[in-house]
Amino acid sequence: LMPPGTVNDELQTYTNSTENILLNNGSLYIRAKKDNPFDPNQPGYTSGRINTAGKVELQYGYWEIRAKLPRGTGTWPAIWMLNSEIFTVGWPYCGEIDIMEHVGYDPDRVFFSIHNTNSYGNVGGTDQQGTYYLSGVEDDFHTYAIEWGPTYIYGYIDGVQYFNYNKPAGGDYDDWPYDNPFFLIINLAIGGEWGGQQGVDNSIFPASFIVDYVRMFTKI
Repeated sequence: LMPPGTVNDELQTYTNSTENILLNNGSLYIRAKKDNPFDPNQPGYTSGRINTAGKVELQYGYWEIRAKLPRGTGTWPAIWMLNSEIFTVGWPYCGEIDIMEHVGYDPDRVFFSIHNTNSYGNVGGTDQQGTYYLSGVEDDFHTYAIEWGPTYIYGYIDGVQYFNYNKPAGGDYDDWPYDNPFFLIINLAIGGEWGGQQGVDNSIFPASFIVDYVRMFTKI
């Protein structure tokens, strides 16, 4: 369980309840709900967050996730990766790769970002973030993917590459902490420093982030 404000001033409490994480017709539903009873003066929300730390960790390869994003102002779904060294060296030194981030108040854009010691947090406008414009991205399932090797990280949506980052010449761990196994996280945040910039529309709940599949491939 993770209480509100643990990360990025987000509003949700993450739970392991089947109200928030469930399988339905072969898909994984990560669902955000309002507390019941709900007090609009002190709003409370629950949601789901899963990760593969200690279970499935992979260095390099091609990772693809087919998912349908939730709709509504205040949602902040993400598909992302953390270096397994986070538990010993901490963040941001460990490095982070965001395969997909989306905020509900900005519905037609999807972001791919990487973070490291030299540049982390808001990396918008730098070569560490790619932006993909797609009208109606919340209406259908799409594939979000990373191709990752010793000298490059590429980001894709529906097979279209929109992010390209190459290991800097002479780069060290501070700008390339990506030569290590990473684990995957999929979550649906509510509000927070980015997702909550235009408030939360309380009419959208329950809101579901639906995952059809997650596939990981290694090169042979």
